[in-house]
Amino acid sequence: IPSKNDLWINGLFFASLSLSLATALLSVLVKQWLQAYSSISSGNAKERAVIRQFRFSGLEKWKVPEIIGILPLILHASLALFFVGL
Repeated sequence: IPSKNDLWINGLFFASLSLSLATALLSVLVKQWLQAYSSISSGNAKERAVIRQFRFSGLEKWKVPEIIGILPLILHASLALFFVGL
């Protein structure tokens, strides 16, 4: 039977792993969103500007800059939980 201390340590490591994996997943998603935003579309300058603005509005609507800002915080929390578990 594991002790309470063992259960706490296991919980901290599991939480750390979960946060790390969530950060990796969000990082990949953000990279894909930014790649789609940066891709060059065909058409004249006005059409490209409209498409770029549409994509930019989508990034703002989905709060991509805020997500990018939160990623390091999530990773720092993961590291903190890991070190507390040691």
